[in-house]
Amino acid sequence: MKKKMFYVAAISGILLFPTTVSAENGTGMYRLYNPNSGEHFYTAAIGEKDFLVKVGWKYEGGAWTAPQNGVDVYRLYNPNAGDHHYTTSKGEKDMLVKVGWKYEGVGWKSGGSSKVYRLYNPNAKKAGAHHYTLSKGEYDSLIKKGWKGEGVGWYAEDTFDPKVRVTSKTETTKEIIKYKSITKDDDSLYKGETKVKVKGQDGYIETTYKITYKDGVESKRQKVKENKKDAVDEVILNGTKDKITTKTETTKDVLQYQTEYQDDDTLEKGQTKVKTVGQDGYVETTYKITYTNGMETGREVVKENRKEPVNEMILQGTYYQYTQELTPFDDDYYDYNNRIFKTEYVEDASIPYGQTKVLKEGKQAYYIVTEKNGAVVSKELTPAQNEVIGMATGDVAMPSTYGTLFTYLNTYNEDQLFENANGNYIGLSRFSKDELAKIKNTIDMDLVTKYFLEYLNADRVAQGLEPVTSTSYGREIASIRAQEQADYGYMFTEGKSEVRPDGSSWKTVDSRGTALFEEASFASSEFHEIVSEKYLAMDFYYNKWKFYSSFSFRKNYSRVSLGLGLSKGKLRNGSSIQFGRDEEGVTSVVVFIAE
Repeated sequence: MKKKMFYVAAISGILLFPTTVSAENGTGMYRLYNPNSGEHFYTAAIGEKDFLVKVGWKYEGGAWTAPQNGVDVYRLYNPNAGDHHYTTSKGEKDMLVKVGWKYEGVGWKSGGSSKVYRLYNPNAKKAGAHHYTLSKGEYDSLIKKGWKGEGVGWYAEDTFDPKVRVTSKTETTKEIIKYKSITKDDDSLYKGETKVKVKGQDGYIETTYKITYKDGVESKRQKVKENKKDAVDEVILNGTKDKITTKTETTKDVLQYQTEYQDDDTLEKGQTKVKTVGQDGYVETTYKITYTNGMETGREVVKENRKEPVNEMILQGTYYQYTQELTPFDDDYYDYNNRIFKTEYVEDASIPYGQTKVLKEGKQAYYIVTEKNGAVVSKELTPAQNEVIGMATGDVAMPSTYGTLFTYLNTYNEDQLFENANGNYIGLSRFSKDELAKIKNTIDMDLVTKYFLEYLNADRVAQGLEPVTSTSYGREIASIRAQEQADYGYMFTEGKSEVRPDGSSWKTVDSRGTALFEEASFASSEFHEIVSEKYLAMDFYYNKWKFYSSFSFRKNYSRVSLGLGLSKGKLRNGSSIQFGRDEEGVTSVVVFIAE
C-alpha cells in the first residue's frame, strides 16, 4: 500500500516537472500506464514522464499534440483513490474540488481538429475509472469490452511522436512583376525607328514564410509578412515619317545546259561516260532600286551581261549482263529439280522451344547471261544453294506446311490438335528412328491416361461399377512394356507367351508385384493422331478396348495406366518363333496395365 501511494504522490504536483517538448503547432503530450492501479496518466513534462518510468510506470509513447492556445484542460488529483482526472468543464472541476479532489492547475490546452475521446469504466475500483485516447479504434474497442463512451473530452492539433524532431525556419521568396510596354506615335522619327522615352522597371512581391519541419521534412508553411513594389511601364516612341533611299543590286539567273546521249558499244549496258562536260550559262542584270520606308517602290535596269550554256554529251553502253531463271526450254532443264534449292533443318541449342530461325538463305540455280549488240555472247550456270533452318534441340522437321514438330505443337491448342487428328494425314513411316523417339517424348501419357479414364469410368458408372484411377508407377511399367512390344512383338518372344526379350516373364518389369494383367493393341501410325493425347485415348478406348471382348470384359481391377511404344519398321510376324522387321513402316503399340 505504501508503495502504491508513493507512486501516486510522485505525480501529484504538476509544476514539479515544467520541461516540455515542442511539437508542430503546440506541445507534445506523453501517455503512461500504472500496472498496479490500472490508471492511464497524461503529461507534457519530460521530467515527470521520466520519473514515473523509473518508479514503475509503463511509458506508452506520444498521446497527442496540445495547442499552445485554446480552451483550458484542468488537471485534478484524488488523494483517496490515487487517481487523476482531466476536464475542460469548469463546473465539473469545481464540483470535484468540493468533494475532496485536489486541483493541480491547467494541464494543457484544448483546440484543433483532432478529437480526444473520453471513456468511463463502471467496473474500476478507485484508480483508472476514466481513460482518454486520440484513437477512435481504441475508443470503440473499449466500449465493446464494457466501458462507457462519454464522447469527446477535448480537441488536439494532431498526433505526437516523441521520436520526431520538430524544427522551423523563415524563408523569403520574391515574385517578379513584369513591366508592360506602351507604344506612342512620333512624327519626328522615321517609320521603322523607335526610341525609349521611359525605361520600364519590374516590380516585385516579397513574401516571408515560417516553415515547420518534421525530421527535416517540411510539414507546414505559414505566411508571416508581405512587401510589394509596383512595376513602372516602359514607353516607346514609334516613328511615322517616310524615309526614301536608293541602292544598286545585281542578279544572276542561271541558263541550265541540256544533256544529250549517244550509244557506245564499248560500254556495258547501264554504264555511261561523259564525252563533253556541260556548262551552265547565265544572265547578269544590274538594277537601281528605290525604297520607301524600307519597302521597294521602284526598279530600273541599268546593265545586262549574258553567256550561253554548253550542252553535255554522255556516251551510254549497248551491251549488258543479267540473270535468268531455268525454264523447260533450257538445255539443262533435264536437271531442273536439282537446280531448285531444298530446305535443310539442323538442331541449334540457342533457339527456344517452338521457334525456328533461318541460318542460311536458299537460292535457286540461275544463268548469268552476257549480251553485246543484242546477241548472247555467254551463258554461265550458277548452281542452287540450299536453305538451312535452325530448330530447337530435340525438334523434328515436318512437311513444309507445318514447319517442325515443336512449332506445330506450339501453334495449336489441345482442341485444335484433336481436330487436326480427325482431318489431316502424315504417316509416321516418313520419320527416322531418332525422330520417332523425339516425337514420342512430346506425348504426355499422363494426359492420355486421364482422357482414357474419363471414357472408361463413364461406362463403368453406367454399369453400376466403381470408377478406377491411375498411378505413376503403373504408367511407368506400361511405358516399358509398350516399347518392348513395339520393338520385339506383341506379347510373344520366340514363341513363348508373356516373355520379355531377356527371357524373363513380363511381370518382372513390375518390381512391386501390383500389376494384375496387361493388354496391348496396335495404335495408329499417323502423326496427327499420335500427337493428340485426346485422340490417342479416344481411339484406343472406342476402336480397341470396347471392340475386343478380351479387353472390355475384364472388371477385376481398380487402377489402370497406359503406355506408348514407337519403333521404326513393321513387325512381319510378331506371334511366330522367329521375328523380323521390314525396313519401311512404323510399329506403334498402346499397352494397358491393370492393378
